[in-house]
Amino acid sequence: MSKELALTIVKAGRSYDFSMLVLSGGEALINFKELLEVINFAANLGYLVWVETNVSLSRARRRMMDLKQAGTSQLVISTDLYHLPFIPFERVAWAIWAAEEIGVGYHMDVTRSQDEKADARLISQLRMLGVEPGYWEPIPYGRGRDLPKEVFSRYRLS
Repeated sequence: MSKELALTIVKAGRSYDFSMLVLSGGEALINFKELLEVINFAANLGYLVWVETNVSLSRARRRMMDLKQAGTSQLVISTDLYHLPFIPFERVAWAIWAAEEIGVGYHMDVTRSQDEKADARLISQLRMLGVEPGYWEPIPYGRGRDLPKEVFSRYRLS
């Protein structure tokens, strides 16, 4: 979606008294500069802004400061057996620490796999960081319906 279209939709949403905006993806942070502009625009219109991310961002502390200054009130951080081969757990930890240091709210989303032991290890790692994640079952439609049989079966938590 173009930035211009996003701004048009955000503005139109206020005419329906929408007060919360959740920016998701794919990965919402890929076009970071444009994302900050949309967040700032929405925050100035009075929206409560959440950003959903798998934390595939570098320079977590600096980016977290930018997100907060633009008007982000909450991050939804995703990590699970699908994300870990591409987004190392260390990046998740950096994002958590940066959010806490900068004062951006966050919560964790973990989609359950068919490997209960690996899920339990990941959840234990999050708890060691002081985080209790929200748990999701695999989405039963779209690409999500294929995660257990096609994706999770290809990866193992190391």
